[in-house]
Amino acid sequence: MPAEMRAATIIVSHGGAGSIMEALYLRKTLVVCVNDALMGNHQLELVLELHKRKHLVLATPELLAAAIAEATSDSAGLVPYPDYDPIAFPRFLDEDMRMTRERRNRREVVCNLS
Repeated sequence: MPAEMRAATIIVSHGGAGSIMEALYLRKTLVVCVNDALMGNHQLELVLELHKRKHLVLATPELLAAAIAEATSDSAGLVPYPDYDPIAFPRFLDEDMRMTRERRNRREVVCNLS
């Protein structure tokens, strides 16, 4: 499937995280068709957030043709998904641990002063 996805201009996908992320990393125009008949639809939360951030167009089976037309129009205003940042998580941990150490050090100073 990746070869077909790379060759595509637009991708219509279900709401699975792997399919969505692959299309977004390939910088493809993406329409995600959510099966709203699924009970406890766990895919919907991810799709709604990415739609809100304008990374994809959300569709239902009944509105798929309209969603494809929207995605291919100049007014779609879709935003490319940010590039993968391999140091984002380590940077977050470093900042969090630094703040934790600073808070701990401040408490130790306060305790020593009393």
